[in-house]
Amino acid sequence: MNVHANTTYHFSDKVRVDNNFNISANQGTSYDYMDMYYAYLALPWDNPYDANGDPLYVDGTSTNWWSRDKINPLHTIKNSKHEYKGFDVNYDLVLDYKITKWLSFSTSNRLSASSTKSHDFVSKLAAGTYNGKGYINESNGLNYGGITTDLLKFNFDGKVHSFSGLIGFEGQQNRYEYLGAEGKGLPEGFSVPNVASKELLIHGYNDEIYMQSFISQFNYNFKQKYFLTGSYRIDATSAFPSKNRNAHFPSVSASWLVSNEDFFKSQNILNMLKVRSSYGLTGMKDIGAYKYMGLFNLNTQYNSESAATPYQLASPNLTWEKTQQFNVGLDLGFFNRVSLNVDYYRNVTKDLLIQVAQPLSMGFEKKWENVGKVNNHGLELTLSTILVKTSDFEWTFDVTYGTNSNKLQGINQPIYQTINGISQIYRNDGELYVFNMPKWLGVDVQTGAPLWEHLEKDENGKVISRTATSDYAQATPQEVGHALPKFQGGFNTFLKYKGLSLSMNFSYMSGNDVYNFTRKIMDSDGHEPYYNLPEWKDGWSRWEKPGDVATHPSMQNSALSTENSSRYLEDGSYLKMRNVTLRYEIPSYIVKKLKLEGLAVSFSGDNLLTLTNYWGQDPEVTITPSSYAMPGVSDFKYPPNKQYLFTLELKF
Repeated sequence: MNVHANTTYHFSDKVRVDNNFNISANQGTSYDYMDMYYAYLALPWDNPYDANGDPLYVDGTSTNWWSRDKINPLHTIKNSKHEYKGFDVNYDLVLDYKITKWLSFSTSNRLSASSTKSHDFVSKLAAGTYNGKGYINESNGLNYGGITTDLLKFNFDGKVHSFSGLIGFEGQQNRYEYLGAEGKGLPEGFSVPNVASKELLIHGYNDEIYMQSFISQFNYNFKQKYFLTGSYRIDATSAFPSKNRNAHFPSVSASWLVSNEDFFKSQNILNMLKVRSSYGLTGMKDIGAYKYMGLFNLNTQYNSESAATPYQLASPNLTWEKTQQFNVGLDLGFFNRVSLNVDYYRNVTKDLLIQVAQPLSMGFEKKWENVGKVNNHGLELTLSTILVKTSDFEWTFDVTYGTNSNKLQGINQPIYQTINGISQIYRNDGELYVFNMPKWLGVDVQTGAPLWEHLEKDENGKVISRTATSDYAQATPQEVGHALPKFQGGFNTFLKYKGLSLSMNFSYMSGNDVYNFTRKIMDSDGHEPYYNLPEWKDGWSRWEKPGDVATHPSMQNSALSTENSSRYLEDGSYLKMRNVTLRYEIPSYIVKKLKLEGLAVSFSGDNLLTLTNYWGQDPEVTITPSSYAMPGVSDFKYPPNKQYLFTLELKF
């Protein structure tokens, strides 16, 4: 539910005040990861319902349930709740004051607050970890803060020379407060924390972060042909230690609107031509609060007193991740029907913010550090066309394309990021998010055993030989794939005939690898006979006798065949139909008879089609690293929903 209200007051020709108020609320039901896990792995001949059609209780003593973990996820779902609710409130106050014809002042201010509540409950009736005990976990989060942007702006608009610009200040502060309680030992029929009888735990924390900015910009154009813009800002954030909080970010851009030149007007093919270029410095700080501090946890007890335990290593030199951005572009327009935008960019990001693995002697797995730099360069194209345009019929088509290459530098020694045994490597002259694991060579034709690649290297680390081995301990981890695509983009089309219109939106990605962690567990070569198996892809085969050229090893000779390797790296390329919308505007003569100003109906669908060779629920995975997620790795995820929406629009 969303309520939005805007008001504008014109106190005079010089003073205008805008008030914007927005409040929204939501509630919904989520799911437990383990329920999804058990649903994937349950064997197809395990009947999850009893004779009455109710979900069947299953535990370790069940003799008619074959799945290894003996958990019926449907029974757990019936006897558990995973709910959430929340609300957001935002208030904006904007004041514009025209001091003179060329000078004005504006202040834009926002106060915001949001609250979220989650409720996770598992009944004592459910099989598994909480059987006979039950489990409850409730948490509340409150996020509130404000931002103000105060600008003094000038504008001289002349026939030959035009100047404009601004100078100002921006400040923002946000605070997040979290409180939760969990416990076990619940009487049946109750699902609130205060009835828990044992293993009670209260958890909570507060985060606060601020940022202040000085902003300035200057724009100049000569006869609407030559344009120059320069800006300079200084940012300060509490995310870094005091000595590194301030950062300076200058930028400059220039463009030439060739189509406004007199010599250009003698032709009638190009209706627009613009050449542009820019250079600037930007910064990244979004790693959360207090990451530079050495922190202790006080969530344990000793001798009935609060006890502190080390929680986070200090990073006293942590600072901004900075990116130098250079761009050149070309904008073309043909016959007032076709437009083409071409951009080439080269970015250098220094002082990368990375969680770096620490020596075992430190007692911590990772800590935040600024390490090395990455060079990115790429090309972006946007083509927009009006294929047909008449009084009754219109057809447009747009397509975007982007490609990027990157190279890491300035890293003293390789850095490995590892989650669930899956590793990616950062090294000099390497790329971001490159998988580092044993290389799968297939199946031994004579024995049916799995094969990996073993590398022999000289004293300088140069590979001098490559051999196949069936001993996983001898398999050499190496760079075998990358999570970033070679190119990506999308296209959409819009057709309209009188009051009937159809729009379609597609996206695509190509050249990236996805590690199918789900298949690693389920495509088990007999290691887990009480787990479900995936439906086999066309062309897959199991080794049965000497001479067989197979994709899967013999079940009798498949030691460690499902250990992490490039066997489960798959092509993540896809083409997706994101949305299709069919809309019909009721003719005006009918609308008038109904005493309305407008009437339309529409039907839309989301996520209707995915074309891919990836053997899983969805090839689209995150390419953003986090504490729990690795770029390019697919887990036991919930498949994307197909959503259908019918809309009725009335205008009074």
